[in-house]
Amino acid sequence: MTLERLVPAHIPFLFAGLGFPQNNHIVDQIIGFPHVKTVKELSDYLLGYLHDTPNLTIYVLKASASHLGPPSPAGVHAHKDALGLMGYRLNPRSRVIKWDDVIYAPALRHSYAGTEAHFIMLCHLFETQTVAYQRLWLTSDTMNTESRRYTERLGYVYEGTFRKDNITRFGTTRNSDVLRMLDEEWPVTKKLLQSWLLADNFDADGKQIKSLHELRNSQNKSLL
Repeated sequence: MTLERLVPAHIPFLFAGLGFPQNNHIVDQIIGFPHVKTVKELSDYLLGYLHDTPNLTIYVLKASASHLGPPSPAGVHAHKDALGLMGYRLNPRSRVIKWDDVIYAPALRHSYAGTEAHFIMLCHLFETQTVAYQRLWLTSDTMNTESRRYTERLGYVYEGTFRKDNITRFGTTRNSDVLRMLDEEWPVTKKLLQSWLLADNFDADGKQIKSLHELRNSQNKSLL
């Protein structure tokens, strides 16, 4: 998995990698995201959104669509397919980071590469900034239970629900779950994710030996 800061040249590859226009359903829960039919529509939205949101940064997730499992030897599977986006907003004054749009192509969901991408970004946000950020948080549509389970699997903690938080692209009211990760929680979460990502945690067929849930339970027992 490779993460690259979004530039206009990425957008045609994103359009193809995310499977637009057939896969418009993958952005149903993202407030303000248009129904994308052309590369130009995707470009106009993303570049316009960046222009209008000065503290927003967007990264493109690049991998090999034919190999999203545990890492292969260097150079065997080139990271040429743009399969996702991760956006965030920095607030240095409050030392808080807010996740913005996070979009995965269907193939990237529930994959090794998808977890690896989030781990790389967490390292970037907690460990490479000029400001020591103390809180990372996000909101997730309460109706999107799959997203909530995935986020908690990675180590985020549910804090509560914003009632009638926004309006969806269909004109319906949205409630949003709030989940966070704090700076003091990151070292334990980092160790857990590193353990799961080890090649030794996968068999010859690329199937995990221990899930993150199992590793977390073992980790918690060792701390007692």
